[in-house]
Amino acid sequence: MKVAQTQLEADFSKNVANITVAAPTTDNDKWDGNLIIEGYHNLTNIDLAGHSIDGLVIRDCPKLIELDLNNNDTKKVDLSKLTLDLSKNPIANTTLINFWANNNHNLTKINLKNCTKIEKLALKNCGTIEEFLGGEDFDASLKDVAYEGTNGLSFAGTSHLKELKGAKEAVDVILGGEKPKKRRDPVTGEELIEIDVDALKNQLIVKGSENPSSPIKNELGAIKAELGLGKNAAQSQIIAKIRELMGPGYISKVSLTSDAEDSLKGLGVAEGEISKLSVATSARDVEISRNKLVNDKFNELQSKLNHAHYINIGLGTLSVGVLLILTWMILKDRKLLPSQEDEEVKD
Repeated sequence: MKVAQTQLEADFSKNVANITVAAPTTDNDKWDGNLIIEGYHNLTNIDLAGHSIDGLVIRDCPKLIELDLNNNDTKKVDLSKLTLDLSKNPIANTTLINFWANNNHNLTKINLKNCTKIEKLALKNCGTIEEFLGGEDFDASLKDVAYEGTNGLSFAGTSHLKELKGAKEAVDVILGGEKPKKRRDPVTGEELIEIDVDALKNQLIVKGSENPSSPIKNELGAIKAELGLGKNAAQSQIIAKIRELMGPGYISKVSLTSDAEDSLKGLGVAEGEISKLSVATSARDVEISRNKLVNDKFNELQSKLNHAHYINIGLGTLSVGVLLILTWMILKDRKLLPSQEDEEVKD
């Protein structure tokens, strides 16, 4: 076998875009041992399939797109430092899309932290993974995952794969043996599992409600019994019974709110005030709010009416005074009233 680190440094310069090691024809052709690939700033593809790499660490290779590590004896893989900042601290890598590491039977640790754009992940027949890091970092991008024959993977915390862990077992046991759909990857030919997470969740809910000991089923059964309905009563029957018990005089919050809005608009109440009815939690609260708005509007109108009354009194008083003055002036002009001079003559 060939020492992997020595062969890398002898066969590939730092400027290469591809590191593809030919598939070995004999054990003597295999690369063996631990391998660190670091500082290959133009590197986009790595193909180490079929060798005997014990441990693989890739650092400061910010353009890497694909890594093929199929059919090795790898125990540990660390891709958490693919991209570094100026201070050599790891930051998010957005280039790595495909990672294949099938048939690494002794693989125990995988670190994919900071790999935020992985779309395809293949980890079939890898035994038991003891430590899997970074699954939450590529939850939004992951599209395909193959993990048959591998235990210990945990994608908890990711939105894309929350229900994927153990999904095959859930389908087999809960859904009566319905098998998940599978398809072949058009590039690698690998078999991939396709699971419609939303459909699976709906099926689980339905199956759960069919379970005689389901809490939801028990609660619904208690409601039906209290209403005097049979255990097979449909939703429409339950609603009809509730309305019957409420009586013919029952007015729902919705209908009362609608009527109140129409009447308040007719009174000229502001839209902003009317909208407060929508936050009421019951028909009674709607009625209380409506009465308050009507009362406030009445007080407002009463206040305006009182102001108008006092203004009318003032105008009436002013009008009488003006009429008296005009009358006096007319009589004086017509000599019907004695002038000051006439009074003097009399004296």
